[in-house]
Amino acid sequence: MNLLSKALAFVGARARLWIEYALIALVVALAGYAVSSTLQRYRLARTVTDLSGQLGGMAATLNQQVQANRDQDAAIAGLKALRETDSKALDGLQQRLGHATAQDAAIRTKLAELERTNAAAKSLLDLAVPDDVGCVLDGRPCADRNHPHKN
Repeated sequence: MNLLSKALAFVGARARLWIEYALIALVVALAGYAVSSTLQRYRLARTVTDLSGQLGGMAATLNQQVQANRDQDAAIAGLKALRETDSKALDGLQQRLGHATAQDAAIRTKLAELERTNAAAKSLLDLAVPDDVGCVLDGRPCADRNHPHKN
């Protein structure tokens, strides 16, 4: 017991010293915490600034992409309208070609019938077409400069 009483006496005599050491340690710990918190706040502020800059860049890029999509949508709409116009024009050409083909077949049939039934018409159809008439009929340039259809 002697040892225990000596230890209590040692601590009791220096209790104020131990309390002061504990307070100093507490102040040092609080100072460390304050420095750490301040550094963390600066890091967070820098991160927020960096992320804000990136967000602004992303917003600008997004706006450019949106505008590009709008431009492409307008181009696609124009191409669709052009396709519809072309489709209508092709339909008209196909109808006219069908009509011309039917007329050609009808004329050929009539000419064949005329050749079989009329000897004078057959002899006329067997004659060679003169160049002046042939160039007008088949669309090639006429050789005669005085030709009325030549400019």
